[in-house]
Amino acid sequence: MADTRSKLRGLVLSAAELQSLTDWPDGLVEDYLNIFQNFITISETLDVEIDQKLEDVPTDFVNGSIPFAFNGFLTEDNARLLWDTVNGILTINARIQSAGRIKGTTRVTSTPYAVLASDEMLFVDTDSGPITVDLPAGNNGVSYKIINAGTSGNNVTIVPNGAELLNGVNASEYLADSERLILTYETTEGWF
Repeated sequence: MADTRSKLRGLVLSAAELQSLTDWPDGLVEDYLNIFQNFITISETLDVEIDQKLEDVPTDFVNGSIPFAFNGFLTEDNARLLWDTVNGILTINARIQSAGRIKGTTRVTSTPYAVLASDEMLFVDTDSGPITVDLPAGNNGVSYKIINAGTSGNNVTIVPNGAELLNGVNASEYLADSERLILTYETTEGWF
């Protein structure tokens, strides 16, 4: 149960205590106590409203379920969403629709560029010179689309992480102007 009122009351010193501990004039001590009394009055109202709403919130969610608001109340739906806290995997048992917005689109203009987990599509502008794109350590099922958006004859050099494979070998891949490559990582095969 929320008890803001009790917490605030614990912060309030009596007028006599305040006068003995400070050199505040009587008027300032009185104003100080009035301010806290107003906070206490407000908190009493809030505590009642919060307590009433908390009684309606279920707290017996399954570990790993994802609560969400439905009709003004917190609920869960294990048949659709589940968060694996150990492996950091969100499982969605539903069809996902999008209005067409592409998340994780990044424009790259400097070299070298280390690909981030939040990246999805990389538009690499090589008009100022060749650019090296360093792939992160592979994670099974992760995909990136890399596009050489330049028109000046400079290449994008895609470099695998450590000893990981890129198109079957541990070597760099090159993209000329307007070329694109979609790479997906698979644990055994590497980036393809």
